[in-house]
Amino acid sequence: MADPDTAQAPLLRVEGLTTEFRLGGQWHSAIRNLSFSVDRNETLAIVGESGCGKSITVMSLMRLLPETGCRLTADQVTLNGQDLMGLSEEEMQSLRGNRMAMIFQEPMTALNPVLPIGLQIAEPMMFHRGLSLAEARPAVIELLDQVGIPSADKRVDDYPHEFSGGMRQRVVIAMALACDPDLLLADEPTTALDVTIQAQVLALLADLKAAKGMGMILITHSLGVVAAVADRVAVMYAGDMVETAGVEELFANPVHPYTEALIRSIPRPDRDIEAVVPITGTVPSIDRMPVGCRFAARCAYAEARCTESAPPLMPVGEGGSHIAACWVRAGGQTA
Repeated sequence: MADPDTAQAPLLRVEGLTTEFRLGGQWHSAIRNLSFSVDRNETLAIVGESGCGKSITVMSLMRLLPETGCRLTADQVTLNGQDLMGLSEEEMQSLRGNRMAMIFQEPMTALNPVLPIGLQIAEPMMFHRGLSLAEARPAVIELLDQVGIPSADKRVDDYPHEFSGGMRQRVVIAMALACDPDLLLADEPTTALDVTIQAQVLALLADLKAAKGMGMILITHSLGVVAAVADRVAVMYAGDMVETAGVEELFANPVHPYTEALIRSIPRPDRDIEAVVPITGTVPSIDRMPVGCRFAARCAYAEARCTESAPPLMPVGEGGSHIAACWVRAGGQTA
């Protein structure tokens, strides 16, 4: 019987996650003091420009970053109540591909070109479940069928180059689902696909999440993708989480100037192209981060205090489910 406390707690809880890299003899944070949670059967989308720390966040959770020149600290990272920070590498290997799994951006680099896809999907079952290849084969064919590969029983022995880009991404999804993970981390899973195939893969992920009751973290730079599949959204900028809200609330009431700028930069069929406003400037590199709010140099609302100290995440309105880190627009006051 499940522990009621565990059943009510978030599937994933992250408190104070920081990842630093050593450059030029000094440590610089790529992500800084991140705190968030993911419930069962919930999709949290992490959105932001390239270089904001989205992929580093999920790579940190999976502990896939190199040990040399990189250090990871956190107050707490738990999966189903289990502390991940204290686990050895061998113990993490027993979790990866088992209770937590990852879908990588580019399927051609995630798949081994010289091995049949059936063997690659079976490998997690062989490693974590102790099955032989023959024993895993029926489950592999069933997974291929679930992710929409036609004639799965015939294509199970095909090689990656014999599949289209969309079909290869489905194979990568099948690999991630091989051991029925509790948590799925999807890093830009539709970036290399055309718009029609993107929609199919996103619908597939949403259906599989609901059917299996998984929690999912979806990394993306596309707010269109966020609107299609997310339950909650975390907006990242330069390694900081600057706003978090339910997906409908975020689009209806963006508070952080960066969130607002992202939304205004999206072309929409119901408004003129002149209404699209690009975000000027670039994300600062990790060795040149400003002292205060990291978005201040690109922000139309910046005040003197914004360049002096970094704002904490503060509640927006009632309920506490919508939070933003902005001195000007989230109602915070300097000490």
